[in-house]
Amino acid sequence: MGLRDLFRRRARQPAGLEGVAIKLRPYNLPHDRKEGSAFPGPLWWGLVLGIAFYLGAHYSIATGVWPVHGTAPGPGALLMRDVVALLAWLILLGVLRAFKYQGRWAIVVLPILIFCIARPALFQVFTDPAYQAVGGAKARANDLKATRSRLYTIDQEYTPQRKQEVFAGPPPPLPDPFRTAVKAETSARGIVAGILTNFSVFLAPLAVLAGFLFARHRGPLRWFRDHRLLPFIPLMGIFLVLTLFFTSRATGKVGGTTPWELFLPIFIGIWAATLADDAYNLGQAGQAFAPRRLLMLFVYGALPVLPFVWIHELGLSLVLSVSLAAMLLVGTRRGWWAAVMLVAWLGMVFAAFHTDE
Repeated sequence: MGLRDLFRRRARQPAGLEGVAIKLRPYNLPHDRKEGSAFPGPLWWGLVLGIAFYLGAHYSIATGVWPVHGTAPGPGALLMRDVVALLAWLILLGVLRAFKYQGRWAIVVLPILIFCIARPALFQVFTDPAYQAVGGAKARANDLKATRSRLYTIDQEYTPQRKQEVFAGPPPPLPDPFRTAVKAETSARGIVAGILTNFSVFLAPLAVLAGFLFARHRGPLRWFRDHRLLPFIPLMGIFLVLTLFFTSRATGKVGGTTPWELFLPIFIGIWAATLADDAYNLGQAGQAFAPRRLLMLFVYGALPVLPFVWIHELGLSLVLSVSLAAMLLVGTRRGWWAAVMLVAWLGMVFAAFHTDE
């Protein structure tokens, strides 16, 4: 032993066996796995705050916006639909817990939070009396909305004497938006139509549940990954035929209905199978931009978005393209894909507005 070793400070060795210190997340401990992964506290409080915002926003729109602007036909049905949608998401959490879900709860809770934050804005738009009107009807609807707003302001702010002077008599009565909202058809056809209308709000929660149950069996997932062209080709054919020949470009509807939400889960599932099949090469710049993979990205990633651009369904094209881009980023863990997808998205937005007559 040299002189240098005499002055070297020896590290104190812990008693017992040496090892590597590890830290387990509190909601992934073995005792939690017996009854399913525990629900993390931050996600729980985020969910509570999101639901509180969702309910408060709907209440404020119904009590603060409807009396001023009036409502489009059927706002009560839309309000009930939003309540049912929230219940469907909450039931999904309970069902996953009952099935002893062991995955990351953030994957399930974050879409619910996005829904709670974004849906009230759509609720206000869809109940706006001028939103559904087109052409000359939109101008008339805007005039009626502005007239009602002025009358509501006069009714709330003016004194009775001032109202008499303004209207040269009793002020005209304003239709009660709440009475209009709760008015419902009592015929059997109306009940069936209402049930079918509300069924669409279960599609997203059912898609999440089906994906969870489907993922528990490797065989069907592998078959879907290897044969994704089988559902993609007929679905894309139906989609193109509907958008090019049967859809009104002014309203984006087919025979008065909007079936486009039914296509989104399948397109997203096919895209997930595409990433699972070749995620490693898509994460390498030299391989990702090979002609074969560029064709694959166009077919499975861009082609489903183009019909939405054609019929000017900018909202659904945004939902689908952002979903596919987020899955690409998560699947490849390559941030440069964000810049590429942003350029592609700006190009599609330019195309949508450039083709708008």
